[in-house]
Amino acid sequence: MTSSSPRRPMVVGNWKMHGTLTSARTLLQALKDATRFNGRVDVAVCPPFVHLALCREFLTLSGIRWGAQDVCQYPDGAYTGEVSAAMLADLGCSCVLVSHSERRSLFGESDAIAVAKLQQALAAGLTPILCVGETLAEREAGTATPDQAQAVHAFIRGHWRSRQPAQADQLVVLYGGSVKADNAALLFAQPDVDGGLVGGAALDPVQFCAIVNAAEQAWNH
Repeated sequence: MTSSSPRRPMVVGNWKMHGTLTSARTLLQALKDATRFNGRVDVAVCPPFVHLALCREFLTLSGIRWGAQDVCQYPDGAYTGEVSAAMLADLGCSCVLVSHSERRSLFGESDAIAVAKLQQALAAGLTPILCVGETLAEREAGTATPDQAQAVHAFIRGHWRSRQPAQADQLVVLYGGSVKADNAALLFAQPDVDGGLVGGAALDPVQFCAIVNAAEQAWNH
């Protein structure tokens, strides 16, 4: 990766279903205090819905963006328990996960639902982070090597290039496996790995910041 690349790397923390009000405040304050990023990497956190307003309170003007873990495939209406893309945008979200593997494997989301959610996110001006790839069981069976990650990322970019050649080099492809402080540098050094969607390590501000720093170092070189 070089500084002349037309795309910016991105590191996104997926908190999943973790965090009380107290622990979320502590984590967000720690992230703010530890932020020494150079601005070459887009950084965001995706907490549970109930903590999004807290993100707006803590992260506005911090350089760290926030987004949601899911979005409804419908714009509004009688869909109890759902949250629309417009609501997320109103809370200041900049991005949203779309059809994470856990949504697919545990809640039966189909490709058709993923497309509908993608369209809703785009219509509301959100950056959709469309999740594709392995199941939870496959992931737990072993983490991909940097070379394997690169091969899959290159395949995804090549597939996009065959349909949208003008956009292929701007497509940000994130690694969604087990990204940690000790493997981030090797993963992000791959030419088609543009950052990561971070799970467990996103709940540790020291680890998360180390991952962001690894992305910045990869971008510098």
